[in-house]
Amino acid sequence: MVVRRGHLPEGGREHLSAIYVGAFERADLAELDWTGLDPVAHLDHAPDTRFDRRGRTYEVASLDVSDSPDLASVLEGTAAGLECAPDVSGKALV
Repeated sequence: MVVRRGHLPEGGREHLSAIYVGAFERADLAELDWTGLDPVAHLDHAPDTRFDRRGRTYEVASLDVSDSPDLASVLEGTAAGLECAPDVSGKALV
């Protein structure tokens, strides 16, 4: 899981949201030609990837992980450690 920390536009409490979820097999990574690899394109090809890019500029968007208790728990625990609020719904940091 990759997370992003930010503030609400109104200057509220800091929030932490998930922006990428995916898993890679070590053996698959060892076989890649890293000299010509587009890392962002490769992120989309991991099994069970969750990654949302929006608009003309493909801005990375926050993910809704509320449907996955394990991911929500990781996000909540990380947010607690960083003393900010978890954005489990993906709506606080748009």
